[in-house]
Amino acid sequence: MGDFWGIAKSHPNFNSPKGVSSVFVNTEKGQKLFEMMRVLAEVEEATLEEGVVRQHNLVQPSNRPVTRDTFYKSIDEPGFIENIKVGFQPKVRLKSVLPNKLIQKIKSL
Repeated sequence: MGDFWGIAKSHPNFNSPKGVSSVFVNTEKGQKLFEMMRVLAEVEEATLEEGVVRQHNLVQPSNRPVTRDTFYKSIDEPGFIENIKVGFQPKVRLKSVLPNKLIQKIKSL
């Protein structure tokens, strides 16, 4: 279960500015549980290929950051929290404040 990234392309009529979740059912027990909750949700079936389009980690694991070991070795050092530098990430910030329809319009240009 997770976010259905890219649903606007595969199922534009089911897209929502609040987000859409995806559920992958892998076993008979999982299918039974899904059928029990199905009545509580709006459900639209999609193919596995549609569901993993923008789910990099379902296809292969993320690369281990080069600085990971250094980061964890430094956690117990005095002043660690004060010295953490977080990038501005303008793309992420813009996506968090712009309406989803505007983002989709920009992408279509």
